[in-house]
Amino acid sequence: TIYIDDEDGNKIPVTITETIYVDPNNTEISPMDLTPKYKIGETRTYSVKISNEAMGIPSLVGAYIPNVAKKKAAEIAAKAITSKVGSSLIPGLNIASVILSSAAMANALTGKDGIKITVVMKYKRTFLNHGGYYVYGWGTSTISISRY
Repeated sequence: TIYIDDEDGNKIPVTITETIYVDPNNTEISPMDLTPKYKIGETRTYSVKISNEAMGIPSLVGAYIPNVAKKKAAEIAAKAITSKVGSSLIPGLNIASVILSSAAMANALTGKDGIKITVVMKYKRTFLNHGGYYVYGWGTSTISISRY
Protein backbone atom coordinates (compact mmCIF):
# COMPACT_ATOMS: atom_id res chain seq x y z
CA THR A 1 0.00 0.00 0.00
CA ILE A 2 1.24 3.46 -0.93
CA TYR A 3 -0.28 6.86 -0.23
CA ILE A 4 -1.14 9.19 -3.12
CA ASP A 5 -2.02 12.89 -2.78
CA ASP A 6 -5.31 13.91 -4.35
CA GLU A 7 -5.97 17.46 -5.61
CA ASP A 8 -7.28 18.48 -2.17
CA GLY A 9 -4.11 17.54 -0.29
CA ASN A 10 -5.56 14.34 1.18
CA LYS A 11 -3.49 11.16 1.40
CA ILE A 12 -5.32 8.24 -0.24
CA PRO A 13 -4.18 4.67 0.51
CA VAL A 14 -3.75 2.71 -2.73
CA THR A 15 -2.78 -0.93 -3.02
CA ILE A 16 -0.50 -1.55 -6.01
CA THR A 17 0.86 -4.90 -7.13
CA GLU A 18 3.79 -5.13 -9.55
CA THR A 19 4.50 -8.20 -11.69
CA ILE A 20 7.69 -8.18 -13.78
CA TYR A 21 8.25 -10.38 -16.82
CA VAL A 22 11.52 -10.37 -18.75
CA ASP A 23 11.71 -12.24 -22.05
CA PRO A 24 14.70 -14.60 -21.58
CA ASN A 25 15.30 -14.64 -25.36
CA ASN A 26 15.78 -10.88 -25.60
CA THR A 27 19.27 -9.87 -24.52
CA GLU A 28 19.36 -6.31 -25.88
CA ILE A 29 19.89 -3.81 -23.07
CA SER A 30 18.51 -0.35 -23.71
CA PRO A 31 19.61 2.83 -21.97
CA MET A 32 17.30 5.31 -20.29
CA ASP A 33 18.95 8.55 -19.40
CA LEU A 34 22.63 7.60 -19.39
CA THR A 35 22.57 4.18 -17.75
CA PRO A 36 21.11 0.86 -18.91
CA LYS A 37 18.04 0.13 -16.77
CA TYR A 38 15.74 -2.36 -18.51
CA LYS A 39 15.63 -4.74 -21.46
CA ILE A 40 13.56 -3.81 -24.50
CA GLY A 41 10.46 -5.96 -24.37
CA GLU A 42 10.44 -6.28 -20.58
CA THR A 43 6.85 -6.28 -19.39
CA ARG A 44 5.47 -5.12 -16.05
CA THR A 45 1.91 -5.46 -14.87
CA TYR A 46 0.58 -2.99 -12.33
CA SER A 47 -2.70 -3.63 -10.53
CA VAL A 48 -3.98 -0.66 -8.58
CA LYS A 49 -6.94 -1.04 -6.20
CA ILE A 50 -8.93 2.16 -5.75
CA SER A 51 -11.70 2.26 -3.18
CA ASN A 52 -15.12 3.75 -3.86
CA GLU A 53 -14.37 6.17 -1.03
CA ALA A 54 -11.17 7.37 -2.73
CA MET A 55 -13.18 8.04 -5.91
CA GLY A 56 -15.77 9.92 -3.88
CA ILE A 57 -18.69 7.62 -4.67
CA PRO A 58 -20.96 5.51 -2.46
CA SER A 59 -20.54 1.74 -2.32
CA LEU A 60 -23.19 0.76 -4.86
CA VAL A 61 -22.26 -2.53 -6.49
CA GLY A 62 -22.77 -2.54 -10.25
CA ALA A 63 -23.44 1.20 -10.66
CA TYR A 64 -21.78 3.11 -13.48
CA ILE A 65 -18.93 5.29 -12.28
CA PRO A 66 -19.56 9.02 -12.83
CA ASN A 67 -17.07 10.86 -15.08
CA VAL A 68 -15.66 12.91 -12.19
CA ALA A 69 -14.91 9.70 -10.26
CA LYS A 70 -13.39 8.06 -13.37
CA LYS A 71 -11.01 11.00 -13.77
CA LYS A 72 -10.02 10.80 -10.10
CA ALA A 73 -9.47 7.01 -10.36
CA ALA A 74 -7.33 7.42 -13.49
CA GLU A 75 -5.21 10.10 -11.81
CA ILE A 76 -4.74 7.97 -8.66
CA ALA A 77 -3.73 4.92 -10.75
CA ALA A 78 -1.34 7.02 -12.86
CA LYS A 79 0.37 8.45 -9.78
CA ALA A 80 0.71 4.97 -8.26
CA ILE A 81 2.19 3.50 -11.46
CA THR A 82 4.51 6.46 -12.01
CA SER A 83 5.80 6.04 -8.45
CA LYS A 84 6.93 2.53 -9.47
CA VAL A 85 8.40 3.18 -12.95
CA GLY A 86 9.67 6.67 -12.16
CA SER A 87 10.43 9.02 -15.04
CA SER A 88 11.23 6.18 -17.44
CA LEU A 89 8.14 6.74 -19.60
CA ILE A 90 8.00 7.21 -23.35
CA PRO A 91 8.10 11.02 -23.83
CA GLY A 92 4.62 12.47 -24.15
CA LEU A 93 2.89 9.51 -22.48
CA ASN A 94 0.21 10.58 -20.03
CA ILE A 95 -0.90 7.42 -18.25
CA ALA A 96 -3.97 9.08 -16.71
CA SER A 97 -5.24 10.12 -20.17
CA VAL A 98 -4.61 6.65 -21.58
CA ILE A 99 -6.51 5.00 -18.71
CA LEU A 100 -9.36 7.51 -18.90
CA SER A 101 -9.79 7.05 -22.66
CA SER A 102 -9.70 3.25 -22.53
CA ALA A 103 -12.80 1.25 -23.41
CA ALA A 104 -12.44 -0.54 -20.06
CA MET A 105 -12.88 2.73 -18.18
CA ALA A 106 -15.81 3.81 -20.36
CA ASN A 107 -17.80 0.78 -19.20
CA ALA A 108 -16.48 0.61 -15.63
CA LEU A 109 -18.87 -0.39 -12.87
CA THR A 110 -18.38 0.00 -9.14
CA GLY A 111 -17.57 -2.99 -6.99
CA LYS A 112 -18.50 -3.63 -3.39
CA ASP A 113 -15.36 -1.86 -2.21
CA GLY A 114 -13.95 -0.30 -5.38
CA ILE A 115 -12.25 -1.03 -8.67
CA LYS A 116 -8.93 -2.56 -9.69
CA ILE A 117 -7.17 -1.00 -12.68
CA THR A 118 -4.58 -3.27 -14.28
CA VAL A 119 -2.10 -1.71 -16.70
CA VAL A 120 0.47 -3.73 -18.61
CA MET A 121 3.55 -1.64 -19.41
CA LYS A 122 6.20 -2.63 -21.93
CA TYR A 123 9.70 -1.17 -22.20
CA LYS A 124 10.12 0.17 -25.73
CA ARG A 125 12.51 1.90 -28.07
CA THR A 126 10.90 4.67 -30.11
CA PHE A 127 12.41 6.74 -32.93
CA LEU A 128 11.72 10.47 -32.74
CA ASN A 129 11.58 11.81 -36.29
CA HIS A 130 11.93 15.46 -35.30
CA GLY A 131 15.10 14.74 -33.33
CA GLY A 132 16.47 11.90 -35.44
CA TYR A 133 17.25 9.67 -32.47
CA TYR A 134 15.81 6.86 -30.36
CA VAL A 135 14.31 7.25 -26.92
CA TYR A 136 13.62 4.48 -24.45
CA GLY A 137 10.89 4.17 -21.90
CA TRP A 138 7.76 2.47 -20.63
CA GLY A 139 4.61 2.54 -22.75
CA THR A 140 1.18 1.12 -22.08
CA SER A 141 0.29 -2.20 -23.68
CA THR A 142 -3.13 -3.14 -22.26
CA ILE A 143 -5.55 -1.79 -19.66
CA SER A 144 -8.33 -3.65 -17.87
CA ILE A 145 -10.67 -2.77 -15.05
CA SER A 146 -12.41 -5.11 -12.64
CA ARG A 147 -14.50 -4.73 -9.50
CA TYR A 148 -13.53 -5.83 -6.01
